[in-house]
Amino acid sequence: GNKSLKEITGIRDMTIDTVISHIEEILSVGDKKKGEDLTQKDIAYLKYEISPQHFPKIEKALEEVCQKQNDGKPPLLSPTKTKVGNNISFRDIRLARVLLGYFKPKHNDTEHEKGVLEEVREEPF
Repeated sequence: GNKSLKEITGIRDMTIDTVISHIEEILSVGDKKKGEDLTQKDIAYLKYEISPQHFPKIEKALEEVCQKQNDGKPPLLSPTKTKVGNNISFRDIRLARVLLGYFKPKHNDTEHEKGVLEEVREEPF
């Protein structure tokens, strides 16, 4: 079921950062052995953890950092934090970064899907 981060951390006795780390790892590696195949859809509901005023700012900052890095890796947290300022936490940035699909399995067998995503991405919002 869709549990909030606080509920998950309560159940598993983990910090929210640990949960986000697990999500990052499962999304980028794809944990097939345990049958944990996490998709963006599975975690989309976690967007409610981030203030709606903050989310667009974080999204824009992540895109800018990603373009500047230009190395195919997820945008780094520190430069993103510098852009969004002090009232947005590292945790929200990490969560947004995961929700926005910056963590993907390296072996990408869904090239078509990726193409579609990129088309959608380029539309001005």
